Amino acid sequence: MCIRHCRFGIWNTSLGVGGASAIADLLAVNTSLKTLALSRSEIGDHGMEKLVAGLIANEEGGLHELQLTDAGITGAGSSKFASLLVNSNCSVETTRQLSFTALDSARPALFDALATNPSLKKLQLKEWKLNNEHAAALVVVLK
Repeated sequence: MCIRHCRFGIWNTSLGVGGASAIADLLAVNTSLKTLALSRSEIGDHGMEKLVAGLIANEEGGLHELQLTDAGITGAGSSKFASLLVNSNCSVETTRQLSFTALDSARPALFDALATNPSLKKLQLKEWKLNNEHAAALVVVLK
């Protein structure tokens, strides 16, 4: 049962790598946090790396929803996200408006991770710039 701090959201801030690192420390030990929203921030790829490290470190895996819209994450950060999806500690069920720019280099790793992840139930994409070939590959992965 989630008694306190079930949802944590910070929007429209200059939150960067330092803030993401502090939140990652929380994610490594907190089992009651279910939703994390860091949309319209400046965490970037290094911040994503910190968040993923925190989530992987938490063997209880309590986070269910992750929102990262317009957070300055590129292909390098999406590769880090892929490493979370293939990890056995991943409990993320929903990603809302997950936006990654410059995805092409990381797309194969991310698609492979989506194919093997057992926890993800809902995936909302924003700014992935998928063409017809990408969409067809994504459909195959999600079958």
